[in-house]
Amino acid sequence: MQALVKALDNESLFIALQPQIDLQSGKVVGAEALARWIDTDGKFVSPGDFIPLAETTGLILRLGDQILRQTISAVKTLSKAGYKNLRIGFNTSMVQLTEP
Repeated sequence: MQALVKALDNESLFIALQPQIDLQSGKVVGAEALARWIDTDGKFVSPGDFIPLAETTGLILRLGDQILRQTISAVKTLSKAGYKNLRIGFNTSMVQLTEP
């Protein structure tokens, strides 16, 4: 948990965009923003480990906020690069949906 708090403090969690491809045209039509974390020791931390931890400790709101901000930034960057009509999805927690 301490490592996750530090990662959130340092904003060292990041998104990886998994493209969604139209199989008929072969064009990218969207992407999903996936939360990723490489710990200070250089090892990949599985979302299956850190997301449940974030949910049970209340850190999910901070995590979700960071992922949402990064996703919005990625949409802006992609739009400036000419990808104007891409759908970008991301996962959210029920806890996040109940917060203002």
